[in-house]
Amino acid sequence: MDKLGIKATLYDFFGYLVPGLVLILYLYIFYRNIDKELNFLVILQNLTSYYKTIYALLVVLVGYCLGHIVSSASSFIMEKRIVEKIKFFKSKLDLKELISSDLYSVFEEKYRNCFKVNYDCKDIRTLICYVEKNNHEIYSTAFVFLSIYGMARSLSIISFIFAILEVGCFFYIKSKLVFMYALCGFGLGVVFFYEYFRFKKYFLTEILNGILV
Repeated sequence: MDKLGIKATLYDFFGYLVPGLVLILYLYIFYRNIDKELNFLVILQNLTSYYKTIYALLVVLVGYCLGHIVSSASSFIMEKRIVEKIKFFKSKLDLKELISSDLYSVFEEKYRNCFKVNYDCKDIRTLICYVEKNNHEIYSTAFVFLSIYGMARSLSIISFIFAILEVGCFFYIKSKLVFMYALCGFGLGVVFFYEYFRFKKYFLTEILNGILV
């Protein structure tokens, strides 16, 4: 791929491909639940029967494309409509909350020296670009955290959506197994949301380290 001028990154895999493939699995489970009740072993057996080379490539391609859609949607819903609108979540991701007050004062001073202006939370992209350019080693670690929190954000959204769809399916076919799927989807949504929040804090902290060291 490098010969074609195309560079694959961790985010392509974790942020796009994995959520896209999980979405395909969720949709498949939901479709088969409407058609008839299936246990998870039967689902895996059916999926395996399709996994010839051409089908595998097609699934990967479709999953990757769906991953882009899910990533954009999850960014808009979770970050723009939930995290940034709910004061509790927003305050926990404030840079002031991630380091001590003394270190934050040092950060503000260094930021002023670099950019000749005071730091504003809207300038986070500028800060990220600065670290990427001037401290590539730290940015590489931060990028790993970015890839993981992007994946967790997407998986959280599609897990919640899957849970809602399965609840509707439960009322349609009255199946305890479908209800268990709904509970699992909701539980995974909560877990992935927690992981998103945790790794985003790691990412922001690492970016701060990139200008402090």
